[in-house]
Amino acid sequence: MKFIQSRAALRVAAICVIAFSVGWVVLNKQGADKTDDMEAYAACLDRRQDSNLIVEICTQMIDAGVSSEMTLSALHVERGYALDDLDKWQQAIVDFDRAIALNPENYEAWQGKSFALDGLDQDIAALEAVETSLAIEPTKKYSVRRKFRLLRKLERYEEADEYYTQLMEKYPALEQPRHYWMPQQLGRMRLALEQHAAAAEVLRIAVLAKPSDQNSRSLFFRACIALGPECPSLTGQEAEAVSPERCTVITENLAETHPDFWASLHPDTREVDEARETQANGARLTIIEGAFVSHSQNILSGEAKQADAESYLLFAGLRRCVEGGVLFNPVAPSALKPEIEQLHGGAVGQNVSDLAHLLAMSK
Repeated sequence: MKFIQSRAALRVAAICVIAFSVGWVVLNKQGADKTDDMEAYAACLDRRQDSNLIVEICTQMIDAGVSSEMTLSALHVERGYALDDLDKWQQAIVDFDRAIALNPENYEAWQGKSFALDGLDQDIAALEAVETSLAIEPTKKYSVRRKFRLLRKLERYEEADEYYTQLMEKYPALEQPRHYWMPQQLGRMRLALEQHAAAAEVLRIAVLAKPSDQNSRSLFFRACIALGPECPSLTGQEAEAVSPERCTVITENLAETHPDFWASLHPDTREVDEARETQANGARLTIIEGAFVSHSQNILSGEAKQADAESYLLFAGLRRCVEGGVLFNPVAPSALKPEIEQLHGGAVGQNVSDLAHLLAMSK
């Protein structure tokens, strides 16, 4: 009897072990399947990948079926963006519409649909779609820029101008520098419409918000050159006064940082004759102008760094010291040549100096 009970107990124990093993295998497989699903979902959402691969991964997940409508909506959005990137706009719209049907509050679906409609040149419908996206999420950068672009494309310039002007009042770039792109884009449109004064005013804001941005600098000075003396001041500061003390500091800095250049301005013998001395001073000024203009160009349109700005300020100061009669004892001080004055003198030149000061102080 005990033997029979023992065998029964062993059978029960064996069944428990088998059941546990099967359960462990099933749970482990479910966990692995869940991990695989999560990895596939993450891969579908990774827009850094090749668009064809995204379409393939997302399609497999959509066809396999998912329980959540929110998840399915997101998958259709990602496939839609990938199709849009492949210029398959009609197919993309089908995906975006499915995503919207599953989740009408999915702002990315409306935003993506706007992109695809824009690709098909259905501008009015694209504008309506992006406005729906903005009604759900009013501050999304891509939707904001898309609406502005579509208004411009439709030649509704006054609406576009008013739209960005109101947003700039709500999100001032001088308080939130990350919004510098807004006055930059508005300035670009005004510049294209030859509204130079209005363009300079907003581009000035873009430059002050992010002095290191090359596009903002280039656009601002395009407007500034067109305006000439009427160009608005970048910082409102007045030109630095020329004084013997200031010129001494400049020459000492130049002798230290650009010794060969400084030595080239000091010949071994000095002319006693006034005419020859004036001629020699003119030659020096030509050399100084060349260096000054070279550094000025870097500030205007190049990838200006802190060192470039500091060098420009030294050469700009040196030029003022020579023209002001503090250095080299000129009998007849020279001014910048007319063609150089247009780009590097007056209001334009002062703004370049102001910008150089901003860059020199930046880290």
